[in-house]
Amino acid sequence: MKTRTKKVAQRLAAAAGVLVTAGALQFAVAVEAQATPAQCINYISHNYTVGPKVKEACGYAHGTGIAGQANRFLCQSLLMKLNVRTEDADRACHLHE
Repeated sequence: MKTRTKKVAQRLAAAAGVLVTAGALQFAVAVEAQATPAQCINYISHNYTVGPKVKEACGYAHGTGIAGQANRFLCQSLLMKLNVRTEDADRACHLHE
C-alpha cells in the first residue's frame, strides 16, 4: 500500500508543478510590454507633430498575445513611414502602462 500512496503523491506533485508553471506563463504573457494609444501619442508629441496619421498608427499600440504583437508591429511600421525614428516608434508602441 505504501508504494501506491507514494505514486499518488508523486502524481499529485507533478500535477501541481504543471499548474504552477502554467500560472507563471500566464503572468509572463499578461505583463507583456504594451502602450495605450494615448501613451503612444503622448510620447510621439514630445518630438514630432501629431496629426491624424500618427493617431491612426498609435491606435494599434495595444493588445496581448500574438494579435497584440502584430498590432504593435503595425503601429511601429506606420510611425516609421511617417519618418519617426525607429527607436522612437519602438518605444512609443511598447510603453508600459
